[in-house]
Amino acid sequence: MKFIKLLLLFFTLSSCLNTEVKEIDIPVFRFDKQFHSITELNYNEILGELESEFPQLVDYFISDVMYIPLSNDSIKRSNIILFNDNSDVIDFNKEINKSYPDVKEISDKLNPAFGRFLFHFPDAVIPEKTVFLNSYNTTAINSFDNNLVVGLEFYLLDKNSFINDVYEYQKVRYDRKYMIADALEFWLSSSFWDSNEINNFQDELIFKGKIMYLIHQFIPEEELDVVFRFSKEDLMWCTVSEHNIWNEIMELELMYSEDVEKYYSFFNSAPFTRGMPKESPGRIGNWVGYQIVDRYMNNTDVSLQSLMSNNNSQEILLKSKYRP
Repeated sequence: MKFIKLLLLFFTLSSCLNTEVKEIDIPVFRFDKQFHSITELNYNEILGELESEFPQLVDYFISDVMYIPLSNDSIKRSNIILFNDNSDVIDFNKEINKSYPDVKEISDKLNPAFGRFLFHFPDAVIPEKTVFLNSYNTTAINSFDNNLVVGLEFYLLDKNSFINDVYEYQKVRYDRKYMIADALEFWLSSSFWDSNEINNFQDELIFKGKIMYLIHQFIPEEELDVVFRFSKEDLMWCTVSEHNIWNEIMELELMYSEDVEKYYSFFNSAPFTRGMPKESPGRIGNWVGYQIVDRYMNNTDVSLQSLMSNNNSQEILLKSKYRP
């Protein structure tokens, strides 16, 4: 009988979780495949299709992503064809097409993630489309005219020919398993940044903690190392060192600091977090912020909307009763 009750509880909880997703289907667009199929012979046809589908996207890609001059139509045509004929470009795109023959797997993860976002925030803006391109290591995730832009080459790991040009600590981020979390962090941060007052370390700590918490809520099937984009070893280090991390933050008197340079590595990519042991990962503030917000949510049981509308970082910290 106990087993049956537990089974019923499991199905009830599963049903509740499943209902917290608004059914959506964000269209996908393989800009990379169409753009790199442009040749001297089909230039007008393919370019016309691209510019009809996404006005200004071609110019944005060439000038803002690739930094190729666009002085006039003749130079634009010449540069696009020369670029697509380059042997390195051809080889790079072959590798992308081999790793991503289609993007269904990505779409199948993005839709429920943004569906959960829309369920909890019905007035939120979600991507109109997901545009996939090869940005040649200039941008992993971006937006253009309310569309989510994904640079597929960033998620090739050692198949990315540029990977030897990046620092060792950055290489872990080139794993495709981090793509959805990267996309959510970019979109959620952009959505809530203006409505949150970020004046000091504590404000940013709580804001980044909120974003990490939302990411975990919207991709609940993923482990925390994926949510934070840490290696499993880095996540374990944070867990084991939690008490020491918090003590060090207190020792450094960071909480009310407005010196961004002093705490930059707490929230941005770095070989380690400044003021912490060399074994620490960069962006450790995201992890600490999440711990605080997670405890706050457990203690107060407020909605996600209430969490994001509360700009009082001191109140969230105190009500979290965070004492590692």
